[in-house]
Amino acid sequence: MASNQTDVFSVSGMTCGSCANHVEGALLQMEEVKKAKVNLKAARVKVTFARGTDVTSLFDKVGEIGYEMGPLPPRAT
Repeated sequence: MASNQTDVFSVSGMTCGSCANHVEGALLQMEEVKKAKVNLKAARVKVTFARGTDVTSLFDKVGEIGYEMGPLPPRAT
């Protein structure tokens, strides 16, 4: 059984709880995604997915429904 990894990504374009549910639902439709939880205020999504998954496939899936998902910006030091 493949192990999973969890990462947090940014998501832009969400304005309400329905948007957040839409993003979570799209990700959860993907076989390699085990969990997805959106934080609407922070414009972030925490995703648990199969290790070795190309994360651009996650970004593309969210892009198909009209939102933009990507890596978190680097923190200022």
